[in-house]
Amino acid sequence: MAAHVRAAAASAGRQVLVSMDLPGPKLRTGPIADGPALGQARVTREETGQLVAPARIWLTPADSTRPSPAPIATAGRPALAVGVDQAWLACRRVGQRIALVDARGRRRIFTVTQVGPGAALAEGQRNAYIADGTGLSCQGTVTSAAGIPPLRRRLSLAVGGHLVLTSDLTPVDPPSPGRDARIGCTLPQAITAIRPGDAVLFDDGAIAAVAERVGDGEAILRIVRTKPGGQCPGAQKGINLPDTVLPLTALSDQDEDDLPFVAEHADLVAVSFVRTAADVEHVLDRLRAAGPTADDLGLILKIETRQGFENLPSILLTAMRHPRLGVMIARGDLAVEVGFERLSEVPRQIRSRTGGSHGRPRSSAAGPGPRSWPAESAKPATRPAATVPRFGDQCQDRPPPVPTPSLSCPAAQDVASPQRTDHSCLSSTSKRPCGQRARHRQAPPAGVTSGPCGARHAAPRRDHSDKPVET
Repeated sequence: MAAHVRAAAASAGRQVLVSMDLPGPKLRTGPIADGPALGQARVTREETGQLVAPARIWLTPADSTRPSPAPIATAGRPALAVGVDQAWLACRRVGQRIALVDARGRRRIFTVTQVGPGAALAEGQRNAYIADGTGLSCQGTVTSAAGIPPLRRRLSLAVGGHLVLTSDLTPVDPPSPGRDARIGCTLPQAITAIRPGDAVLFDDGAIAAVAERVGDGEAILRIVRTKPGGQCPGAQKGINLPDTVLPLTALSDQDEDDLPFVAEHADLVAVSFVRTAADVEHVLDRLRAAGPTADDLGLILKIETRQGFENLPSILLTAMRHPRLGVMIARGDLAVEVGFERLSEVPRQIRSRTGGSHGRPRSSAAGPGPRSWPAESAKPATRPAATVPRFGDQCQDRPPPVPTPSLSCPAAQDVASPQRTDHSCLSSTSKRPCGQRARHRQAPPAGVTSGPCGARHAAPRRDHSDKPVET
């Protein structure tokens, strides 16, 4: 893919840099046991109860590895895909009626409306819950439904309830009434690092909890925030621990295995989960071990945790040993960790600190890009160096700003002092002092004045006549 990108960029005469991301260790919720293999064919009704679109089932051969896709519904819900016997399906014709008894024991009738090669569409006027093994009868022949995926189940959490976060990744079942929910964590080290009182956030901060007890590979959490009415998190949802110091490096084992490939084929590498200067030391060591081409690799540190923000000065001091360095403000993850109320404050502080580390203002992601790489350490021809204007280059063609008249302009003295008759700085059309009426009604500061050019100078000494004495 990188080779195709470079070839396309060369043929177009453009410069395209290849960036690769190392995700680092990710904290996510563990698996939840699937529910039964059950699907819903549902009708769509208006608020008044009038039928808008029927329930649909899409019949395909159960033994087909690549069944035909269901037609896109112009109104209503998508059709439920159901696998059936191929010989039974081949006998279906438009207008035939298919009878079934769904998972609730309700008798339902579907009418075949379309027949195509290896597929048929049937529509019904009532909702149907069809499970694997449900019998479908038509014209005196019966087949069984197959290939229906299992239901994905979720937990149910409410404010004031408890959740047990465990290092055991065995799929869990939703709890029975009166019992606490349980769910695993993909990084067992996080469980031992949590301390009572630490905040634990799930699903991008939508669910907030506080650790009450920790021990034996489990953390007992008390839910303190959800959506009104509770929330139902699922498997593989993100976990944030803003108050917990995790005994993990910024690179996972998979990241370290991928780093030599990245150093060979990419122009930039973005490292996630950077929290301390020790994380940067580890990344630099791994880059040096990846080969000589790693010195020309642009390094981007993604600041996405509260600890990364608080330790940013030491992170920058350590990372600036690398010749090409950048900082990415991951505002989504960072807002979860520091709070959405600080979303405007924290990125400004990060930009200020990174700009100070270079001794000049740095551009944002929406402004001018990174500066050109030095020619003496440029990448090979297959990896062109960036040629992006320096900070401020985009303003070279602008005309110089027009100085704003001050309160001590000589024309202001003309207004305040009637004996002055020289109006050389008045507009030739309006005969108003520099176009500023209200400002020039005040007397200038004692001893200091400024002319039409905006330059400040000492006020001329005066005698008793109307003419100023040259100084």
